[in-house]
Amino acid sequence: MRMHNRRFGHLLVGLLWFLSLCQQDATAQTSNLFQLPTSLAGLTPVESEAWVNRERQNPDSGAASVAEPQRERLFDKIKTMERWSFSVGVAVISDTRVHDYFSLNYKDFDGPGSGLTYNLTAAYRLREFDWQLWKFRVQPQLELPFMLTLVDEDDKQMFPDYNLGLKFRWRNFPWNRYVSTTFAVGGGLSYSAKIWTADQRRHEGEHRSHLKYWLPIEFTLALPRYPQHQLMLFIDHQSGGWMFDTGGVDAWGAGYRIQF
Repeated sequence: MRMHNRRFGHLLVGLLWFLSLCQQDATAQTSNLFQLPTSLAGLTPVESEAWVNRERQNPDSGAASVAEPQRERLFDKIKTMERWSFSVGVAVISDTRVHDYFSLNYKDFDGPGSGLTYNLTAAYRLREFDWQLWKFRVQPQLELPFMLTLVDEDDKQMFPDYNLGLKFRWRNFPWNRYVSTTFAVGGGLSYSAKIWTADQRRHEGEHRSHLKYWLPIEFTLALPRYPQHQLMLFIDHQSGGWMFDTGGVDAWGAGYRIQF
């Protein structure tokens, strides 16, 4: 019984204290009561200076007067179109080996397995670096490309091939004032819905895997006045890398790339 009376007394005192607070300035009292400790105050978001200045210049914009965090959320970054690039291309399935790349020795694939590939790529720029190498300033970009390839072999129905990886793109070339140029190379994984006939013919009697390493190489050329509209020359190389299988397939092509 005493315990119940004590609890009732505490509840009554708390209720009276609450009513007294309601008669005072609610904003000031709430600020004093719920003030964060110093250790927790450091965890609160930092105001974006640019955003605050914009709100000061446009007080009638109707935006909420809550400062955004200085660090953008990942979703907000992905929505930024200027980080994206899209490209379409057509390539010819080739019989070129890796050592032919250095001499640009292209060999067309003849017979079953020959054909074309149709590529659609969306790439997101993850980061841009600014390096000083000796007397040269290098500013490569790190991209996350996803390429959907439709393989159209002469003796098979068209089937998809999925590619995902990372790509470095170099843009600093001394002749960019005449022809804006980029060079990109990367690596990742490729999964094909069917085994390429060209892959089977080049490695008869061997195990062939649907999963391979993806090694893209890409050049782009553009007018300096319109650097975002680019002519693209590329090599799509897929290889088992002695892990999934041995050897692989290649396709050489051209296309159009637009960078936002």
